[in-house]
This record gives sequence, C-alpha cells and structure tokens, in this order.
Amino acid sequence: MIFGRIPVKECDGAILAHSIMVLNQKWKKGRQLSSHDVSVLVHEGYESVYAAKLEDNDVGEDAAAEAVARVLAGYAVEIRKAITGRCNLYAKDRGLLRLRTERVDALNAVDEAVTVATLDAYSKVYSGQLLASVKVMPFAVSRNLVDQCVSVLASGMPAVGVSPFQPLSLGLIQTRTDWFNQKLLQKGAQMLRERAEIVGSSIEIEKICDHHEDRLADMIQELLTNNLDLILVLGATAIQDRGDVIPTAIVNSGGKIEHFGMPVDPGNLLLLAKSGRTRILGLPGCVRSPKRNGFDFVFERLAAGLDVDAEEIKQMGVGGILTEPSRRPERRTAITTKSKDTEQKIAAIVLAAGQSRRMGRENKLFLPLEDRSVIQQVVANLEGSRVSQIIVVTGHEQEMVRKELDQASVTFVNNPEYSKGLSTSLRTALAVLPKEITGVLVCLGDMPFVRSQHIDALVESFNLVAERQICVPTFDGKRGNPVLWDRRYIQEMMEVRGDVGAKHIIGDYEEFVTEIELDDPGVVTDIDTPEAYSKFVANDHEHPTDSAIAPVLEKEPK
Repeated sequence: MIFGRIPVKECDGAILAHSIMVLNQKWKKGRQLSSHDVSVLVHEGYESVYAAKLEDNDVGEDAAAEAVARVLAGYAVEIRKAITGRCNLYAKDRGLLRLRTERVDALNAVDEAVTVATLDAYSKVYSGQLLASVKVMPFAVSRNLVDQCVSVLASGMPAVGVSPFQPLSLGLIQTRTDWFNQKLLQKGAQMLRERAEIVGSSIEIEKICDHHEDRLADMIQELLTNNLDLILVLGATAIQDRGDVIPTAIVNSGGKIEHFGMPVDPGNLLLLAKSGRTRILGLPGCVRSPKRNGFDFVFERLAAGLDVDAEEIKQMGVGGILTEPSRRPERRTAITTKSKDTEQKIAAIVLAAGQSRRMGRENKLFLPLEDRSVIQQVVANLEGSRVSQIIVVTGHEQEMVRKELDQASVTFVNNPEYSKGLSTSLRTALAVLPKEITGVLVCLGDMPFVRSQHIDALVESFNLVAERQICVPTFDGKRGNPVLWDRRYIQEMMEVRGDVGAKHIIGDYEEFVTEIELDDPGVVTDIDTPEAYSKFVANDHEHPTDSAIAPVLEKEPK
C-alpha cells in the first residue's frame, strides 16, 4: 500500500486518509476517490491529499479483518461484518469464554498493523456479548501479512470459543453445631441457589446434619445414591486441614481428596474431592456472601462442562485477589437474576425538560435536522438500538415535546421542578424505573449525533458479572455521553442535587468504569448554542467537525 501525500491527479481509486472540506461539504476519511472526485479536487485547487493507494498484493482492511476473525472464532462464536477495519466476535450462548491466550499473543506479535483484543479467559458471557475484536490499523495490508496471521492461528483448536453452561444436578449438605447461628443456614442455601440458577442449574437435594465426621459421612453416602453431578458441603466451621471434619467425612464415605486450598482470596479454604463420577466440593464460608470468590472460579468451569483438577486450581493465583468497591450505592442483595448472563434490559432516560437558555429564544430541542428535529433524532437513534424502554422527561414546553414525539414509542414523565436543574429530571425518571431493568442509559436531549450503533456498543460492553458496571463512550480520549449505569448506582444518583451530572459518581467507582472508544465525535457533541447549530448548518447537515466538539459529560447550568 502506498500511503502519504499523493498528487491529486494520481488519486483515482485512492482512499482519503483524512476528512477534507470540498464545495462546503465534508468528504469523510475512508472515501474512495473516483475520477469525478479527482476532477472536482483539481477544480477546487487541491494539489495533493493524504491518501492510501492499494497495490496488487494488498487486501482491504475489512476483508483482512474478516479473514483473521474466521480463523480466530471457534465454537458458539458469531462473526459480524467488518466495518472500518474492525471485525467483532460475539457469543452465541451463555457460558465461559475459552481462550488460547498464547495464540492471541502470537498474533499480536506478528505485525503492528493487525491486533486482537479479547475479554479475560474464563469470563462469564451471555448470548450476544462482545468477546473479541480484530482491528486492522491501515486501510489495507499485504496478502502475505494476512496469510501469516492466519497461519499463526490456524493450527489446533480456534483461539476464541465459548463453552456453554450445562445443567448440573446438585446436592447441598450444610453442617451445624449447638452454637451455630441458624440464620446462616438459610443465607448459605440462598446464595448457593442463586449461583446455581445463574449457570442454568439447580440444587435438587438440601440436607442439614451435625458437624461431625460420622454424621456427615452418612449424609454424603445418602446423597451419592442419587447419582448427582456435584455435592456441595458447607460446614459450620471452615476446613483448616486435610484431617478436619469435612475431608475426613468425605474419605470415610468412600471419596478421595484431590486438592485442598486455592490461591484465590476470598476462597482459600476450598476442598476438591471425588467419589465415583460425582464431584464433591468442601466450601469456604465466604460463599454465604454474594461477593465473588474462589468457589465461583471452580463452579462455573464445572457448569460449563470443563474438568477442574489440582493443577488447574494451582494456576488460578494470577488475578486471584478479588476486590469490590469500598462503598456501594445501595445495599448488596446477591448475584441474583439481575446478574444472570441473559440479555440485559436497558432503560434509556432522555433528559428533555431544560429551558434551553444558552440557545436564546429558540428551544434547541425543536431545531430542524434535515427531516427531523433535534429531539426526534435523539429518540429515533434510541428506537433503532437495543434498549428495552425509552423514558422522556419533560418540563419546559412539555406539550411541545410530547407533540414532537407523538409517533415515538416512549414513556413520558413530567418534572414540575425542572427549573431547579438537571438533577431533578434525573431523579424524576429514576423513580419510575421498572424493577426488571438492569441498566440505565442517561441521554441528553440535545445530542442527536449519538447513533444507534454507538448505543449498541455501550449495551454490548455492559456486563455486571465482569464488573463492567459503568460504560462511558469516548472519542479521541475524551469522555462523552450517554453513560450506561448498572441499577445499583440508582440510589446514589438520586442524591445528586443542582444542575450537574453524575461525573463525581464515576470518579468514585473508576475500577468499574469501562471506556468504549468510538471513531465518531457524535458522543462528545451537542447542539447547545446558536454557534454550535450554525456550524452544523454550515456543514450542510453533516456531523460536526472536530472543531465543533464540546465535551458534555458535566453540563454547565442552562
């Protein structure tokens, strides 16, 4: 590929490397120049432009990305059409992500022009979730490079695959002592039922016995007659040694201890055993908490049909220190159905109650954008996305807003205190959210350039199990809008006051923030002032140029 400043007269068939203004219109980067385009450029006085010209042995960016993706993808993985040199891989089923990380590393070492990014190995994924992304950096690469990348990936099993969860038949035995708090029995059983439900399994038998090796051995033998896949043993006291009550009872019942302990915290005191075809796990006390722990590492792999032995447990130390926020916006409930690896239910909140003071006499929401107004375009983009519900908050000129959206599939909620600031509109919408909603997308009514695919990128990245709880779009390193929040932050968002956004909440939970880099300034561009709208009109209703970009994550008072 030839890349650089190329004389215009030699640009027939070349690809623009950067956007340029021609006849008061923006010709976007990636445009393949025709002979007519060349004539126009010459007429307009262009002598040269930065462009790329493909040579005989070159493969276009999209074709190259798809070629690599086809070899990368394995079982239960969907490949979607490449766009701008990026080809994404998605899960077809709920399960665990299987990675051959050494081959992903080998591919990334071939050449800087081709990269692959993935989730962590053994991530819990749901159907439709983004797993990996192949990106070809230049507009084209040589066929030899594509062949080299394919060769690195082609030997053996595909590098990216999903092991779907398979229903397990489970039995649970809890032990008790005279001094043991009986409420802990209920709590332990509830937490384990919820964990089983998440991976499509269920606890079929629940038993309680005294914390004594003989009583427990008898109970284990009773459950073994039911031909279960897995027996869970949760003791009144933690296992301290291979000679303790639980491991002794397992051995006395005819089982064999395979490994004790694991390099994961919390969850160190886990016991791995087996009796015939039935696995037996001696559980650490931390399973009574919804917090992720070492048991989850082992249980999820067994539920995905993967074998777990002593050597594999010993390799869980890297990443084995598990953390969570020092404070939470609402009381922890559990790894409940809200966190299941099913399709997320996202509600979009459109803040359309403001007085549009910075625009002057006109309400910015009603300004024309070709065949739609600003607010109509904002809602149309949401309707074309994967959000489950759209809630529009009205206030100033509420009847006009309703009239503008009379054909849209939205729920209106009026904020009588809109003059007190943006936070009042946010609270008004949050108060009416259905309980089944798992995430909240907070949208600004003056950002019509946030396209449906931008919204879908946020939804696809949103993953509660993988701790991607706050998803923020970025362009050129700048954070923008809309922001997608896990519903656990609702209570803290309800406490925001004044005409400000929730930027400070994001700062409190940076470890759970995922930035989604987009190649479009729409996520950092609003139509908030006469100047911003004039630039849009001057560009003949094209997306604003970079010079018109205004960060809007934390809005100024209007």
